[in-house]
Amino acid sequence: MHKTHYLLLISFCCLLFAQQAHAQSMNLNHFMAKSEGASVIVKWELQDEAGVTEFKLYRKIDQSGEYELVETLQANGALTYTFMDDDIFKNESSIITYELHVLHNGQYIKFYTTLSHNPTAIQRTWGSIKSMFK
Repeated sequence: MHKTHYLLLISFCCLLFAQQAHAQSMNLNHFMAKSEGASVIVKWELQDEAGVTEFKLYRKIDQSGEYELVETLQANGALTYTFMDDDIFKNESSIITYELHVLHNGQYIKFYTTLSHNPTAIQRTWGSIKSMFK
């Protein structure tokens, strides 16, 4: 192999390693969702927000559904973020999967959490009443 090829190969390997190390430097401490009445509380916490600029939260109800964007938040240095999902009160019994896209150094990194959400008829009715006054 020619010296130029070795240099190109070494440069490419160093660049690939640097990109992988750079992409993996964002750590999420936890990402969870829990039922609270007819709503769901979604919470996530980062270890460090360096390079993080935005979060996009998607929701999928049941396994056959498609992901729907429910919230976009700008990173503000808080490290811990909470979102109350009030728009699921009409569902009687569902498996809900949340997908969190974290924009870190210009690339989205995805995280997932799932829960079984079974609001009672009273909770669904109360959710409907609350939504009329939004």
